[in-house]
Amino acid sequence: MARPLWLVSLLKQAFPYRAWVARLTRFPLIRWIVGRLAFWEDYIIYLPQDRVVSKTIHIGRQLDDPASTVLPSDIVHKLIDQASFLWIMNWCICRFASNCK
Repeated sequence: MARPLWLVSLLKQAFPYRAWVARLTRFPLIRWIVGRLAFWEDYIIYLPQDRVVSKTIHIGRQLDDPASTVLPSDIVHKLIDQASFLWIMNWCICRFASNCK
């Protein structure tokens, strides 16, 4: 379900204060309100880029490389193929709110 334009405008204006709002969500009523406004029926799945999905755990032994590895990008491609609707943003809300370039 699409969000009304007034709500999108409100979210864009409130985004620079996201850390402050996050702290306020410790209070149950505010957590419920923020959850309903920002995340209700929002089924966003965030997967990091392949270049950042790397973790080394030193165990004191040498291990063989696995024959195959499932990468997050493979999951993304599968989800895109199965999606009924695709939505592409022309800008990044985080960069917009933080005035990043």
